[in-house]
Amino acid sequence: NGRSGAAGSPGGKRHRFLSSCKGNVELVSKEGDRINLKSRLAQYLALAGAFSEGYVRTLELYIEDPEDKEKIMQFAVSGESTAV
Repeated sequence: NGRSGAAGSPGGKRHRFLSSCKGNVELVSKEGDRINLKSRLAQYLALAGAFSEGYVRTLELYIEDPEDKEKIMQFAVSGESTAV
């Protein structure tokens, strides 16, 4: 349907995947700012600004649940997850 983040789009797939995680999944700045990657609004607002300003190099990925960490590593490598 052409909408950003639609169910069949890569953004929709990523959001469904992150929403399936049990614990918090966040980007954390060196200043302590936290971006909740399970929130679609936070993804759009924070990541758009982060990439355009080069802020991404100073962010760390925080994954609360060890099982989520394994899922995310698999997703990052293959772009697929058996959990979604």
